[in-house]
Amino acid sequence: VPIFDLGCEVLSSMSMLRRFGSVARAARCAPLAARSPLGAAVARRFVSGDTPVAFEDDRKTYNTSVQWLGNLDFVCRDGDGNGVLLSGGNLGVSPMQVMLMALGSCATVDVVGILRKQRQDVRDVRVSVDAQRGTEGPRPWERIRMHLTVVGKELDEQRVLRAAKMSAEKYCGVHASLSGAADISITVEAVDPEDFHEAQKAAAESK
Repeated sequence: VPIFDLGCEVLSSMSMLRRFGSVARAARCAPLAARSPLGAAVARRFVSGDTPVAFEDDRKTYNTSVQWLGNLDFVCRDGDGNGVLLSGGNLGVSPMQVMLMALGSCATVDVVGILRKQRQDVRDVRVSVDAQRGTEGPRPWERIRMHLTVVGKELDEQRVLRAAKMSAEKYCGVHASLSGAADISITVEAVDPEDFHEAQKAAAESK
């Protein structure tokens, strides 16, 4: 059974990038991971307990697969085959940082969706997430600050604030997953497009 689909040979992460030219193309040459790549010949051992976690038949089950590329680099794929390159080194984003990116992305999806339903003229959203990890292993995220800048014409600030609050308290699964381990604070600002572009221009000129 070939390790890579699409006729790809086994390559290190750097040679994959050199050959295919981009992370996206390299990720597409990652394997379509089988749940039991060695078949029934090898017995699985449970790290804790002696039975798998029970799933409910009437609920959707999500699947993610991870393949080691060498060094500290990995290709991860979701159940639809979308791939992303993660790294414990400098080649890609670290798994811990992905959690913060997921938090910001999840909030953005919710806020944009809510405000558009309310016919708010949202033009752009920028999210900044700062966080600190614990001091003792396994050093989970303990403190997270997230700031959302929502750019749009004549935005209702109270609606923007409520949208962010609804995301945190009702809709965002990433926030719900992280909030059990970390203290999370969220700030929001609504900005006119012209003011936003002027601020960006001034920041670029000051560098």
